[in-house]
Amino acid sequence: MKRVVSNESIISYINHCDFNKFLDVCSNALLDSYNYTGKVAFLCGNNTKGLIALASAFKLVDTCECDIYLGEYFNHVIINNCKAKGININLLEDNFNLDQYSIIVDGLIDSYSFNTNNFYDKIFSYINNSDIKVISVDLNSGLNPDTGIGKTIMKSDLTVSFGSFRYGHFLNMSKDYIGKLVNYKLFTVVTDTYLLELNDCRRIFNNRKNDSSKYDYGLVSIMGGSNNYTGSIKLCNMASASMRSGVGLTRLCVPNTVGNAILPNILEATMCVMPSREGKMVFSKEEIDKALDKTTALVIGMGWGISEEYKEILEYILTNYDKPIVVDADGINMLSEMDLNLIKNYKSKVILTPHLREFSRLSKVDGHVIVNNPINIVKKFAKENNCILLLKGSTTIVSDGELVYLVDRGCSGMATAGSGDVLSGILGGLLAYNEADILTVAAAAYVNGMAGEEAEKEVGNVSLIATDTIRMIPMVIKKMSLDN
Repeated sequence: MKRVVSNESIISYINHCDFNKFLDVCSNALLDSYNYTGKVAFLCGNNTKGLIALASAFKLVDTCECDIYLGEYFNHVIINNCKAKGININLLEDNFNLDQYSIIVDGLIDSYSFNTNNFYDKIFSYINNSDIKVISVDLNSGLNPDTGIGKTIMKSDLTVSFGSFRYGHFLNMSKDYIGKLVNYKLFTVVTDTYLLELNDCRRIFNNRKNDSSKYDYGLVSIMGGSNNYTGSIKLCNMASASMRSGVGLTRLCVPNTVGNAILPNILEATMCVMPSREGKMVFSKEEIDKALDKTTALVIGMGWGISEEYKEILEYILTNYDKPIVVDADGINMLSEMDLNLIKNYKSKVILTPHLREFSRLSKVDGHVIVNNPINIVKKFAKENNCILLLKGSTTIVSDGELVYLVDRGCSGMATAGSGDVLSGILGGLLAYNEADILTVAAAAYVNGMAGEEAEKEVGNVSLIATDTIRMIPMVIKKMSLDN
């Protein structure tokens, strides 16, 4: 796992470090990150990022032709040193022309003072529409270091960070602007937030003994569906995703009125029909107990729609069941109208998998507030409610209230119906035979995201559908196998 830190933590470190040594090691790392050739333009602001770029130009001029462009005039010893080496120092102006350069080093807007102005907007637009290679120092100019949001943002082919990644390297808009992202671990900052990597997931997928059976790998029940939201294929996708994730048995629990729609589409899974009224499940203690019999994990809420009876079903399960529960989709919407002490006091572990709007309803926090502080809000909610919360997004945020794991796997093609259902299917499958902890939950998001990436390579980001992602799950898990 790699450390991911807040902007405040980095500011604190820089304020207490040997700054000249800091500039030296960071500029060395920046030059090590790429094979610089041709003519290089260094765009520098009056900030830490700009000084790293200036220190790099001072060193690189011995092997490459370098010019420096200042966003504003400022006086610093490094500028004088660069002048002494014969490097041209210019001010950026409205009539600037950078077409002569093969590489631009973006050292303009420091991640610690990230507001842009109209003049920089013009520069970013000009560079983003050119073919010039761009290397951003620390974080792309224009991106907020804590939220990954910006108005006009410099696109990079390579972004080089130092010490630890920032929240803004992964959240919200960042993936659309950052090309390759590398980090040089030059110093250590204390954090409780980590970027999950493939090797971290290996313990979830131990190779199996020959002397074992399906009963050794759990039974997941998937409870959802209604007449209005039959979602038969989605529910079957979930069952398939669970089976591909290694669970021993899968049981689909659906209203009796949609059973005939489900049945032709299930192969390895079994089906349990639930009593219903007007196409929606109704509360029945006996039938719920039957559906949960021998299950080692439950996924609930997909395709339910809205019904007061669902609250009764959820309350009964959260009061009487004692295995991991994944609450998704309409299950989260119903839970947002209920007493959250039900999940706080649950006997096992509740895992919630909302997208932004669902999380806003559940937490009673405005979506704009969440977007601007997602990591802390997710962690706070998980801690206060004794649950594991997985917030879906371009980077998935997972927290158990103590730790936060970021999962940056996934792709734009996964913005399609059923992707969240596949994730819930994988998650239920893994929880059925693994410990219900933050690593298992985050590993499910990693498998889902990586499988989507592999599918996108085959079919592209426009045509990708959920079944393409499911098809790639075995390949991903094989890569994670301990003995692979």
